[in-house]
Amino acid sequence: MKIKTLGTRIRQERKRVNLTLEELADLVGISTSFMGYIERNEKSPSLETVNQLAKALRVPCADLFRTEEIATAHDPVDAAAKAFALLIAGQTENQIVIILNFVKMYVKTIAGNASKRARRKS
Repeated sequence: MKIKTLGTRIRQERKRVNLTLEELADLVGISTSFMGYIERNEKSPSLETVNQLAKALRVPCADLFRTEEIATAHDPVDAAAKAFALLIAGQTENQIVIILNFVKMYVKTIAGNASKRARRKS
């Protein structure tokens, strides 16, 4: 993989979550100028910095190394997962757990209702 891809992916993810270069640099604990060098592919970050960037952007570290675009239009589950990730971005860990538990409960309710309808039809 060319290092150019890494900086480009980081910039794409930063823009996706609506962070400025300065905000992302602050979250990761690096200088704004170094963050700019990374995104312009002029300097290479350490693996620890890449890991911190992934955490700040709320994406798996491996996503920053992808060379292909993820085709969300053809995969509704992937598209929904990305939409959910954007929805909870910026929430605290506790808030995310509460939201996830609510969604789990809601999905169980929907599945239970579908099961009841299927039994009534048979």
